[in-house]
Amino acid sequence: MAKIISLGNIAKSYLIKEEDNSILVDTGIGFDKNSIYNSIKNENIALIFLTHGHVDHVANAEYLSKKLKVPIAMSKLDYPMIRENFEPKLHHYSFFGRILISTTKIMNKFNKLKRFNVDFFIEDEDSLEKYGIEGIDGIVHSLPGHTKGSMGLKVDNEKFIVGDAMMNHFSPSPASIFENREEMLKSVDFIKNSNVSIIYTGHGKSFKISDTV
Repeated sequence: MAKIISLGNIAKSYLIKEEDNSILVDTGIGFDKNSIYNSIKNENIALIFLTHGHVDHVANAEYLSKKLKVPIAMSKLDYPMIRENFEPKLHHYSFFGRILISTTKIMNKFNKLKRFNVDFFIEDEDSLEKYGIEGIDGIVHSLPGHTKGSMGLKVDNEKFIVGDAMMNHFSPSPASIFENREEMLKSVDFIKNSNVSIIYTGHGKSFKISDTV
């Protein structure tokens, strides 16, 4: 069974390890670049998997890809955010969401996104084997709403890394900011009904599926 190690602070990155096989999910904000690299530099990492295109999750992708000499994978739907340095308009449904949008705008000023190439465009229900990853049982799932191309990764059929499709700032909840709320809520329902034990979010601590409401 794979081990999942949480890295980073404001936005989580996850190292997935199964014996000598590893992949990195998301790359954190620019301030975490060195700490994340130092935590994983001795691991046998075969892939950088990006859950979506927001800068706090992709800021270090190019740097880590070059340092580790590994490919990058993400959804084709979110790649315009990288290629064109374009961020679609985000909406909110709460006061906390409004604060997050304001905070995101400030953070983006300090985390300038550099364009980078993507080696694999991931699609719904892809197995990690499709990208040459051996030894880690992982299935990709589309989780649109927070962004069009938000993706999650189910590991060992019991752990689910969901990016920002859900958050856990104070308690498990749907994303506080999103491109499409209806799609986001459908993705949350999919996560809740996925028969996994543990959810790993892009913000906040992991939680048990039984903790969701």
